[in-house]
Amino acid sequence: LQESKDSCERLVRLVSMFLNYSALETGKLLLHSRENDLKDCLTELTSRWQEAFKRKHVRLEVSLDPAIPTFRFDYPKIQQVVANLVDNALKHTPSSGTVMVTAAPHFWERRSTKDTPASDRRREVSQAPNSVRISVADTGLGIAAEHHQEIFEDFVRVDRSSSGMGLGLAIAHRLVQAHRGKIWVDSELHRGSTFTVLLPTDII
Repeated sequence: LQESKDSCERLVRLVSMFLNYSALETGKLLLHSRENDLKDCLTELTSRWQEAFKRKHVRLEVSLDPAIPTFRFDYPKIQQVVANLVDNALKHTPSSGTVMVTAAPHFWERRSTKDTPASDRRREVSQAPNSVRISVADTGLGIAAEHHQEIFEDFVRVDRSSSGMGLGLAIAHRLVQAHRGKIWVDSELHRGSTFTVLLPTDII
């Protein structure tokens, strides 16, 4: 029964992934943004993954800053982004390893289209947070530097021995961009990986 349940959940994730990919490719993706609580969004998501982590004997740690404000975002699509990152982290982390999901307010110094004096930019650094920083870090095998950009492209799989279509990170990248956010990876071989997402909280 458990194996059947796991297979059904994988199928649901796969169908959802292809639906999102199809919408992105045809330009028909619609964001249903409204005021949401990111802490609830991530708590609900990580709770659903606890059993999968226990079966693989990988520890899942979650740290959500209570100061994260409510802001406008598409609840299921941000869950899809983080689920893709968590799925990858679990897939590439050996038994007895750890995956850490964190989220906290962050000041994102986005470049303006107009020239800003250096003195003004220095003052902006001390401004209040205008985004949320979400990180998924693992103690897995890591990713070589030459692959850091291409892993966000369609159908790219650095580890050929792993399962998957190579779409998870590509879809996550596009969904984050649709929210006017940013996603990147920090990683070295044999030293784990940290995927980071920035989501603006000041866009109406």
